[in-house]
Amino acid sequence: MMLKTVAGLQALHVSYKGGPPIVPDLINGAVKVAILPSNVALASLKSGKLKALANTGDKRSAMFPDVPTLAEQGYGSATVVSWQGFHVPTGTPGAIIRRIAQATGEAASTGEVKTRIANAGGEIAFLDTEEFKRFLSEDEARWKNFMKTIPQK
Repeated sequence: MMLKTVAGLQALHVSYKGGPPIVPDLINGAVKVAILPSNVALASLKSGKLKALANTGDKRSAMFPDVPTLAEQGYGSATVVSWQGFHVPTGTPGAIIRRIAQATGEAASTGEVKTRIANAGGEIAFLDTEEFKRFLSEDEARWKNFMKTIPQK
């Protein structure tokens, strides 16, 4: 939807129950294009059965450095970053928040975790608590701005 809107594309949206069922249909040509998480497309990309046209992230992937971002192709407002984060209840003492953040940062920096995430098609970009708050605020603002561009029925 976002890329269709930003790029002014005419395309039919076909619903699937998740990403994996789309892959065979892409390979056999029943579906011409799809936006998939790296971990879903990884094996087919590596085997050459699928070709990556763009990365929806804000920078090129270390796994696929030759695949340009949508921003590099002129569609920066269609950038979508997949992320995971820890959240705690309002009022959680700062010492506990700092302890969780420190432990998470330490775990994220280990070779084992980096390797496991990379093997699953992901990349780690650990943000401390304040960086994560800024990221969430910017991400929310970007989605709110995008939602304003969608024609109302």
